[in-house]
Amino acid sequence: MKKTLLAILLAVALTVIPVGSALALPSQDVTITATPTYISISNSQGLYGFGVVAASDTPVTGGTAFTITNDGTVAVKIQVVCTDWSPTTGTGTWTYGTPVAENTAFLNASDGDETYDVYVDNTTPTDLIASIAADGGTADWGLQLNTPSSFTHGDKQQTTVTVSASQV
Repeated sequence: MKKTLLAILLAVALTVIPVGSALALPSQDVTITATPTYISISNSQGLYGFGVVAASDTPVTGGTAFTITNDGTVAVKIQVVCTDWSPTTGTGTWTYGTPVAENTAFLNASDGDETYDVYVDNTTPTDLIASIAADGGTADWGLQLNTPSSFTHGDKQQTTVTVSASQV
Protein backbone atom coordinates (compact mmCIF):
# COMPACT_ATOMS: atom_id res chain seq x y z
CA MET A 1 0.00 0.00 0.00
CA LYS A 2 2.93 2.31 0.67
CA LYS A 3 4.11 1.76 -2.89
CA THR A 4 0.71 2.61 -4.32
CA LEU A 5 0.40 5.73 -2.17
CA LEU A 6 3.91 6.82 -3.19
CA ALA A 7 3.09 6.25 -6.87
CA ILE A 8 -0.09 8.34 -6.58
CA LEU A 9 1.75 11.20 -4.80
CA LEU A 10 4.50 11.14 -7.42
CA ALA A 11 1.95 11.26 -10.25
CA VAL A 12 0.09 14.19 -8.64
CA ALA A 13 3.36 16.03 -7.99
CA LEU A 14 4.46 15.67 -11.62
CA THR A 15 1.17 16.99 -12.96
CA VAL A 16 0.94 19.91 -10.51
CA ILE A 17 4.59 21.03 -10.50
CA PRO A 18 5.91 21.94 -14.01
CA VAL A 19 9.48 20.89 -14.86
CA GLY A 20 12.06 21.67 -17.58
CA SER A 21 10.74 23.13 -20.83
CA ALA A 22 7.27 23.36 -19.46
CA LEU A 23 8.44 26.57 -17.72
CA ALA A 24 9.03 28.37 -21.11
CA LEU A 25 6.66 31.08 -22.38
CA PRO A 26 3.94 29.66 -24.61
CA SER A 27 4.38 32.40 -27.30
CA GLN A 28 6.80 35.14 -28.41
CA ASP A 29 6.15 38.32 -30.47
CA VAL A 30 8.29 39.32 -33.47
CA THR A 31 8.05 42.92 -34.75
CA ILE A 32 8.29 43.21 -38.55
CA THR A 33 9.09 46.49 -40.35
CA ALA A 34 9.32 47.39 -44.05
CA THR A 35 10.44 50.57 -45.79
CA PRO A 36 8.91 51.22 -49.21
CA THR A 37 10.94 52.26 -52.22
CA TYR A 38 10.21 55.98 -52.32
CA ILE A 39 11.77 58.38 -54.83
CA SER A 40 11.67 62.07 -53.93
CA ILE A 41 14.08 64.90 -54.79
CA SER A 42 14.21 68.62 -54.20
CA ASN A 43 16.26 71.29 -55.95
CA SER A 44 17.78 74.27 -54.14
CA GLN A 45 16.19 76.84 -56.44
CA GLY A 46 13.54 76.93 -59.14
CA LEU A 47 14.49 80.07 -61.04
CA TYR A 48 17.72 81.36 -62.56
CA GLY A 49 18.20 84.35 -64.84
CA PHE A 50 21.28 84.88 -67.02
CA GLY A 51 20.35 88.52 -67.52
CA VAL A 52 21.22 90.35 -70.74
CA VAL A 53 23.40 88.14 -72.97
CA ALA A 54 25.57 88.86 -75.99
CA ALA A 55 25.65 86.90 -79.23
CA SER A 56 27.97 83.86 -79.26
CA ASP A 57 28.41 84.02 -75.50
CA THR A 58 28.58 81.11 -73.02
CA PRO A 59 27.56 82.40 -69.59
CA VAL A 60 27.42 79.85 -66.75
CA THR A 61 25.51 79.54 -63.51
CA GLY A 62 28.54 78.09 -61.78
CA GLY A 63 28.91 74.34 -61.26
CA THR A 64 27.39 74.50 -57.81
CA ALA A 65 24.54 76.93 -58.51
CA PHE A 66 21.95 74.23 -57.84
CA THR A 67 21.89 71.44 -55.26
CA ILE A 68 19.66 68.39 -55.58
CA THR A 69 18.73 66.64 -52.32
CA ASN A 70 17.54 63.05 -52.35
CA ASP A 71 14.65 62.97 -49.88
CA GLY A 72 13.76 59.38 -50.79
CA THR A 73 14.61 55.97 -49.37
CA VAL A 74 16.76 54.68 -52.26
CA ALA A 75 19.80 55.94 -54.18
CA VAL A 76 18.83 57.74 -57.40
CA LYS A 77 20.36 58.85 -60.69
CA ILE A 78 19.46 62.24 -62.15
CA GLN A 79 18.51 63.13 -65.72
CA VAL A 80 17.83 66.53 -67.31
CA VAL A 81 15.64 67.65 -70.19
CA CYS A 82 14.26 71.05 -71.18
CA THR A 83 11.48 72.66 -73.18
CA ASP A 84 11.85 74.67 -76.37
CA TRP A 85 12.59 78.38 -76.04
CA SER A 86 9.55 80.63 -75.74
CA PRO A 87 9.31 84.40 -75.50
CA THR A 88 8.28 85.99 -72.22
CA THR A 89 7.95 89.35 -73.97
CA GLY A 90 7.11 89.93 -77.63
CA THR A 91 6.67 87.20 -80.21
CA GLY A 92 10.21 86.47 -81.42
CA THR A 93 11.47 82.97 -80.53
CA TRP A 94 14.84 81.27 -80.41
CA THR A 95 15.17 77.76 -81.79
CA TYR A 96 16.49 75.19 -79.34
CA GLY A 97 19.38 73.21 -80.76
CA THR A 98 22.95 72.94 -81.82
CA PRO A 99 25.03 74.23 -83.47
CA VAL A 100 24.56 77.82 -82.41
CA ALA A 101 23.19 79.90 -85.27
CA GLU A 102 21.00 82.96 -85.76
CA ASN A 103 18.29 82.82 -83.02
CA THR A 104 19.41 79.26 -82.12
CA ALA A 105 20.66 78.49 -78.62
CA PHE A 106 21.07 75.53 -76.26
CA LEU A 107 22.11 74.55 -72.73
CA ASN A 108 24.86 72.34 -71.38
CA ALA A 109 24.91 71.05 -67.81
CA SER A 110 27.64 70.31 -65.30
CA ASP A 111 27.51 67.65 -62.59
CA GLY A 112 29.27 70.06 -60.24
CA ASP A 113 32.72 69.84 -61.84
CA GLU A 114 32.21 72.99 -63.99
CA THR A 115 33.02 71.22 -67.28
CA TYR A 116 29.49 71.69 -68.75
CA ASP A 117 29.90 68.59 -70.88
CA VAL A 118 26.33 67.28 -70.70
CA TYR A 119 24.08 68.46 -73.55
CA VAL A 120 20.61 69.26 -72.22
CA ASP A 121 18.29 67.94 -74.92
CA ASN A 122 14.81 69.38 -75.46
CA THR A 123 13.16 66.03 -76.19
CA THR A 124 15.10 63.16 -74.54
CA PRO A 125 16.29 63.14 -70.90
CA THR A 126 20.08 63.01 -70.57
CA ASP A 127 22.03 61.42 -67.70
CA LEU A 128 23.56 64.08 -65.47
CA ILE A 129 24.41 62.54 -62.06
CA ALA A 130 25.13 58.81 -61.71
CA SER A 131 24.06 58.41 -58.08
CA ILE A 132 22.86 60.39 -55.07
CA ALA A 133 22.66 58.51 -51.77
CA ALA A 134 19.26 58.05 -50.09
CA ASP A 135 17.97 59.89 -47.02
CA GLY A 136 19.45 63.35 -47.57
CA GLY A 137 22.32 62.75 -50.02
CA THR A 138 23.12 65.79 -52.18
CA ALA A 139 24.76 66.64 -55.50
CA ASP A 140 25.59 70.00 -57.08
CA TRP A 141 25.00 70.91 -60.70
CA GLY A 142 25.04 73.94 -62.98
CA LEU A 143 24.12 75.20 -66.46
CA GLN A 144 25.84 76.93 -69.37
CA LEU A 145 23.86 78.92 -71.92
CA ASN A 146 25.20 78.84 -75.48
CA THR A 147 23.66 81.98 -76.98
CA PRO A 148 22.74 82.49 -80.66
CA SER A 149 25.41 83.70 -83.06
CA SER A 150 23.13 86.65 -83.86
CA PHE A 151 19.68 87.99 -82.96
CA THR A 152 16.86 89.23 -85.19
CA HIS A 153 14.80 90.47 -82.21
CA GLY A 154 15.26 91.51 -78.60
CA ASP A 155 12.49 89.43 -77.02
CA LYS A 156 13.32 87.83 -73.68
CA GLN A 157 13.42 84.00 -73.91
CA GLN A 158 12.85 81.20 -71.43
CA THR A 159 13.05 77.43 -71.22
CA THR A 160 12.18 75.08 -68.38
CA VAL A 161 14.79 72.54 -67.31
CA THR A 162 13.35 69.45 -65.65
CA VAL A 163 15.49 67.29 -63.38
CA SER A 164 14.10 63.82 -62.76
CA ALA A 165 15.17 60.93 -60.55
CA SER A 166 15.03 57.17 -60.98
CA GLN A 167 16.34 54.37 -58.78
CA VAL A 168 19.97 53.40 -59.33
